[in-house]
Amino acid sequence: MLRFTAASLALLSLLGGCTGSPSSAASFTFTVNDGGDPARAWVISDQGVPDRPAWDGDWSAWAVSAGATPLSALTILLTVQGQAVVKAVRVKVVAQRPPLAGTQYVVVGGDPVTHERIEVDLDKSLETLQVRAADGDTIAVTVQTQQCDCDFAIELDWQGGTRTVDNNGKPFRVSASTATVGRCVTYPDRVEKCETF
Repeated sequence: MLRFTAASLALLSLLGGCTGSPSSAASFTFTVNDGGDPARAWVISDQGVPDRPAWDGDWSAWAVSAGATPLSALTILLTVQGQAVVKAVRVKVVAQRPPLAGTQYVVVGGDPVTHERIEVDLDKSLETLQVRAADGDTIAVTVQTQQCDCDFAIELDWQGGTRTVDNNGKPFRVSASTATVGRCVTYPDRVEKCETF
């Protein structure tokens, strides 16, 4: 399992180029890390939350089974594979809702992200960010919000056109923490502490 900020939520791949030319075909593989550095954090609004794993357990599977939404920030690592040269990155918001109410679930003490980050604030005007990434390079895109429950996708400009990166055909999602009503934290020594606001 790959570990950057935390155990990966998913390992996804997007294959093929934007054109039919084999010489320009490229693949982008990417992992999804949630909650920023050094914590992993989610919000869950439903009742019946499944038992949390140990600190070093499989939080990725737990988050999926609990229907958890990444809280405040989501880091997406995109590694270029093939003949593509990525020239620009844009984050496109596809839906905005009020922040989710519910309980925060936080795992502290994860592995640090070592890649250089591009930081995008969904609460501000979104811009096209110029980059240059070729075969083997990794782009770390950290998307954050303090105001919304947002769905978004990432657009990459490369020599073959524009590629949209999403979560297996669905948008990525991140929610602000402003409407949460409690927090449960799991520490590296496996101590768990919960509180209500």
